[in-house]
Amino acid sequence: MAITNNSPNSPTVVEPTVQDILNALAGLDNKLKSFETGFHAKLDAFDAKFSEKFDVLDNKLSEIETKVSNLNADVSRVKTRVSNLNTRVARLEDTTRKHDEILHVLRSCGTERRSKFRSCR
Repeated sequence: MAITNNSPNSPTVVEPTVQDILNALAGLDNKLKSFETGFHAKLDAFDAKFSEKFDVLDNKLSEIETKVSNLNADVSRVKTRVSNLNTRVARLEDTTRKHDEILHVLRSCGTERRSKFRSCR
């Protein structure tokens, strides 16, 4: 590897010494260490910033999941109540139908004077 020394009069080629190479490598090593330090600092700042945001989002997600769970429980209770009410309505309709039949029979008995005792048994 040759280093060119361009002087205005005549270019000369200077061969690097081992020390020159070691110095160049040390300079590159220092630049790399400086870059790594800066990079890690930026990465840590980025991680801290987004870690906080992810924690906030995770907490909000947990709150939403709890609310959804509570709503599902409420829906289940409402469905049970609706089912119970439907059962009660069906019983009331059946009772009303039976009462209507009884009233019809009683009215029939009152209007049929001739066979009053036979049809009312």
